[in-house]
Amino acid sequence: MNDLLKKDLLASWYKDALSEAEGALKKEGYSYRECKISEEDYPQIKSWSTVWRIDLKTTSFKMQILLCLPMTYPDELPKIYVPEDTYRKIFPIPHIDNNRNICTFDPVVNMPNKDKPDEIVIESIKRAKKILEDGIAGANVSDYRDEFLAYWNLECNGKILSFFAPTEESCYLKLVFFSKSWGKFFGIISKETEAAKYWCEALKISCDESEICDVLYLPLSDFGLPPFPSTIKEFYERLDKYDKFALNKLDAFLRKENSKYFVAFSIITTTDRALGLLRYPKLLNKKIPGYRHGKAPLKLLINHFKEEKVLKFGVERVDKNRLFYRGGDGLHMAENVSLSVIGCGSIGSSLAASLVKTGISFIDLIDPDELSIENIARHYCGMSDIGYNKAAILSRRLREKFPHIKSTSYPKDILHLLLSENDFLNKYSLNVVSIGNLSVERRLNDLLLNKSIASPILFVWVEPLLVAGHALFVRPSSQGCFECVLDDQLSFKYKVVENSAIFIKREAGCQTSFIPFGALEIDLFTNKVTRFITSILNGDVADNTLLTWIGDIDSFRKADYKIADRWETATSYSEHKFKLPDGKCEFCQT
Repeated sequence: MNDLLKKDLLASWYKDALSEAEGALKKEGYSYRECKISEEDYPQIKSWSTVWRIDLKTTSFKMQILLCLPMTYPDELPKIYVPEDTYRKIFPIPHIDNNRNICTFDPVVNMPNKDKPDEIVIESIKRAKKILEDGIAGANVSDYRDEFLAYWNLECNGKILSFFAPTEESCYLKLVFFSKSWGKFFGIISKETEAAKYWCEALKISCDESEICDVLYLPLSDFGLPPFPSTIKEFYERLDKYDKFALNKLDAFLRKENSKYFVAFSIITTTDRALGLLRYPKLLNKKIPGYRHGKAPLKLLINHFKEEKVLKFGVERVDKNRLFYRGGDGLHMAENVSLSVIGCGSIGSSLAASLVKTGISFIDLIDPDELSIENIARHYCGMSDIGYNKAAILSRRLREKFPHIKSTSYPKDILHLLLSENDFLNKYSLNVVSIGNLSVERRLNDLLLNKSIASPILFVWVEPLLVAGHALFVRPSSQGCFECVLDDQLSFKYKVVENSAIFIKREAGCQTSFIPFGALEIDLFTNKVTRFITSILNGDVADNTLLTWIGDIDSFRKADYKIADRWETATSYSEHKFKLPDGKCEFCQT
């Protein structure tokens, strides 16, 4: 195929699809014409391959719709709009936005079939017609609840973040203003001021502490349909109709002497509660003849100043519940779970980065060393972090991604920490040790056996080329310990690589030795360890257990490296769990 034909091939496919789509309109008997770009109703949202103005007869009246085919149709779904005059007649109805677009198909759920461009346009028209008919007849009014945020945001004066997950109980929140806008957001609401400031600090957002104010939160039973009220009186009447209990709360709040009167509220959707935010003018300073300053009844004040506007703001939730519900199947970790990661090198940093994705709220990091250039290729942090303490910079980077997490870094050796505070590790649900230092690991095991360390430990280490990685879970109250997996020569009994010494490398000069392994394999291993940790913290691992993950052992065999006999038949990327044997180690027997 010559270059010219190759260049025109895609364009010819799209041209043929348009012909098939137009043929389908004719076959179904639709009356249509092309809508010119110069026409007032032409949707200026994007460039279209073609826009057809189609006559449509609904159960209520005749109308037109605008069928817009993208430049890449049928690989992209068509859009359907209503003309301006029709929009003014029927709005608001569910599933039509302020751009006059009818939300026919969710592009995430509905994928177009490129082989059937004719069927796509006909089905889109039918779907649009049903939405219009149901909306005009009021048959889909309940859909407003799930589309509340879309309609509310159409009328907003700005946007704000929320670190608060809506609840069923009324309460007071704090609004922390940003010193300057962060993107399109001017502040954040939270249950506590310190939580909001901590969240902002992780993202280096400067706050105006002089402007912090109270916010009344109202969980509403209902709020009616859009368009939403705009004036003091309209909001008062809306609450009076749908939620008198909330109205009483609002009455009490507006009587207080505050610098600002912000009211957050939520309405019930099929999956959760959706948040909105209002700002009322300061009514207490208003004077009404015959009443002392600030003593007029609220209803009279509202009626007297009924035309004053209430400002409406959109709310974007950034709380952990919302983020992790959207990010997967919900939260994996209980709220009170806390972890320490001892050793923040290549394995520890990758493991910590994996653990925060489970929804954990508390993770402390311990490492005395600075990040150096030779660490970069397989470390979670990057070149711009060179010279920083590993624990401190890792904590910062994790909080930049998940500002909700509480993370303290300790730039110290773990044994030095325990010398100054012998029960330091006992506050954690689990301590993850990824230091690759046998002397320190054995010492921590001694403290575990002697009950100085009361919280369980997970020892993590890897073998050369990451042909295998291991995670040993040891709980003080269960049988078995770290020494149980070592032989008389202090070598790991269940190793995969028979002669690890041949893999030890050293750069020129007085550099420390290192064992090579790749960054991609690290991620595979630490993801397995994270799942193991999740099962431990969820109570699914009762015994002291060794997890062994096998990496690319097939390539290892092909390179003719020696594999220990017990692993001769192991397959690549498999995992194996062993309960520690009872009474096999002189240390835990003693």
